[in-house]
Amino acid sequence: VAKNILPNNDNDKYYSKPTEEMTARIDKITKGEDKLIITTIGNPAAYCLKTTKSIPQNNSLCWNKIKNNRVEVSYFKYKKYYFWIKDTEGRISERIVINKE
Repeated sequence: VAKNILPNNDNDKYYSKPTEEMTARIDKITKGEDKLIITTIGNPAAYCLKTTKSIPQNNSLCWNKIKNNRVEVSYFKYKKYYFWIKDTEGRISERIVINKE
């Protein structure tokens, strides 16, 4: 199930919780001028942000390490992005859809 957590007309913080068995979760996502700032809780190992909705494999090249429970990524306006986190056990969250205005 995908969920749009960044409405076009709001700049507040949004919360999303992946599957219950994961040891990590997304705490909040905020929009900056040209960046998304994603804060996580728990033991996230990596994140994947891409423009296609297919679930990344554990060994996919899209995974990037999460440092200090914070991710800052650039984005382009008018694009739709899909975001996942992976915990230290290799479990992958449900995808989160981020629509840009």
